[in-house]
Amino acid sequence: MRRLATSVALGVLVTIVISSSARWSAFLSPAMAGASLRTAEAAQGPSASSTMQSCEASQFILRLKTDTAIYSIGETVQITMSIRNKGQSCLGILETGPCVDGATVSNSSGQVVWVSNPGPLPCPISEPETVPHGWHDSDSASWSQKECPALGSQCTNDQVPPGKYSVAGKWGVSEPPVQSKPVKITINGLP
Repeated sequence: MRRLATSVALGVLVTIVISSSARWSAFLSPAMAGASLRTAEAAQGPSASSTMQSCEASQFILRLKTDTAIYSIGETVQITMSIRNKGQSCLGILETGPCVDGATVSNSSGQVVWVSNPGPLPCPISEPETVPHGWHDSDSASWSQKECPALGSQCTNDQVPPGKYSVAGKWGVSEPPVQSKPVKITINGLP
């Protein structure tokens, strides 16, 4: 019983001290009041958004695969990309539009012959969003083996010749975008 009375008395004393310090802060000079405010803010710690770093391409894994490695001429190439954040949570752009994300096919000379998202419109402006550790997403595209490296006069829609091609992907969650390792495919001359 005596311990309970002592703790109640201490609780009342703590309440009185807290109330008194709040009341006395009105009589402090502006500099001292500001110092006590900054101390209170420091005790709470910085907000998560002010300390979170921007996403870096190195903290993501972007994998690209095709449905097979060898295609007949004119056969559709199915491309799948999957991305995962293997690093810490960060601030990144999750919706960058078709002008950044997508797959690119290059011939054996390194010339781009097809882009899955040629970006007919400018990228929409997006605010950075939190990309948590373990975040993942995927996207897919189909290439009919027609030449179209960009819209407009460059897009001939002609069948690309048989040969060796390289398929690579990029994802604009960071600046610069995350890039995949290229995947090699072969287009045979037989339909």
